Amino acid sequence: MIYLVALVITVALTASLTRLARIDKIAAPWRVKVRAWSGEHGFFTDLLECSRCTSIWTSAIAVLPALGLAVAYLDLPWLAAIILGIPVSKAVAYLAYLLLRVEGED
Repeated sequence: MIYLVALVITVALTASLTRLARIDKIAAPWRVKVRAWSGEHGFFTDLLECSRCTSIWTSAIAVLPALGLAVAYLDLPWLAAIILGIPVSKAVAYLAYLLLRVEGED
């Protein structure tokens, strides 16, 4: 049961970080700086235009603490945690993207 709660929290955190990076007004000055630095059609500018693209990177940030807990409490080797973390991060990113679509933000 605790793993399900951790998954829900991780998906919610990823959706929240994605929304923060793409839509929320508080991050608008940061987005302006990224667009000025990266250019009109630069990699980072395009990354901010797509919810699915942004959620992949924000899920890596959200899944990282969970991997640290898995290593600490489950005696999971770091290499195994990283190998498991890649597909988990991708799945969390997709679920967060779907959550944002349901909210109507994309």
